[in-house]
Amino acid sequence: MFNDRPVQRGFPNRARIHAALRVLHKASIPPFPETFWERWGGYDPKNASVSIQKLVRKVARRYQLNVGTIVVTFMAMPNPGRVELRGAPGQGGNDFFVELNSNLKDQPRTISAVLGHEVAHIFLHKHGLGFPETLDNEVLTDVASAMYGFGALMLDQFVQTEMRNQLPDGRVQITTHERAMGYLTPDELGWLLAKSDFDVGGQLDSRAARSVGKRGRDMFLTEATTPPFPSSMWRRWMYEIRRWWAEWRGLNELFDESVPYAFGDGKVTFRCPICTQKMRLPVRRELTATCPCCSRKLACRT
Repeated sequence: MFNDRPVQRGFPNRARIHAALRVLHKASIPPFPETFWERWGGYDPKNASVSIQKLVRKVARRYQLNVGTIVVTFMAMPNPGRVELRGAPGQGGNDFFVELNSNLKDQPRTISAVLGHEVAHIFLHKHGLGFPETLDNEVLTDVASAMYGFGALMLDQFVQTEMRNQLPDGRVQITTHERAMGYLTPDELGWLLAKSDFDVGGQLDSRAARSVGKRGRDMFLTEATTPPFPSSMWRRWMYEIRRWWAEWRGLNELFDESVPYAFGDGKVTFRCPICTQKMRLPVRRELTATCPCCSRKLACRT
């Protein structure tokens, strides 16, 4: 779950995130209103086994999990953490086992982020939610943990470290190393946090994470103000020109991840800016549409 340089950037998982958001919203799983932060008090690396059990119980309560015992142990392993799931999805026992990398014992913020991801696996397993492909499932798990308030902790694991090396000719060579956590890119995570209406604000320690969080919010605001939603004058003009062209030529445009909206058969197709559910409305109307997936009311001028 930790990615050492090169850290992938951009939005390669956009379609997977869209699918994950729709699955979670259709299951009536709304975003949690507060960011999870480790305030269980007095984490003691010398008594990590007891401290970690207190923390995992708090994480399970955040997910409103009705489970028996989640046993967490530290051990030497290549990954930050892993969870053991038993039984068929939606069934199985109530006891689960989570293993954490022993190198994380003195990093409570990182431990919280890793536990948020691992317990999200239990949460999705108990609700019978998932996809056939492994990567799709891991993206779904990251999206679920972000929606339940662990996204800020996950994004805060994105750090950039500069290394300076003196060359023989006297010049200084600066190399930037990056580290990130999870299966989402930092850009995707910052965008998802904004989409879920989390205000990470000054809660992030990493300067690189704060920069990504701001870019993610800016991108979300751009999506939320793209026609047919209320928008700037020039974007409205562009929308109306494309609408006129499609009507005049009788076009039936293809709608996919690369376009914000498409016209055809006297209707416009676009996505809900919150859950990304595809919506289709008659053109030349001014109305308040209700998303069939997340039930968000959206002011539209088609």
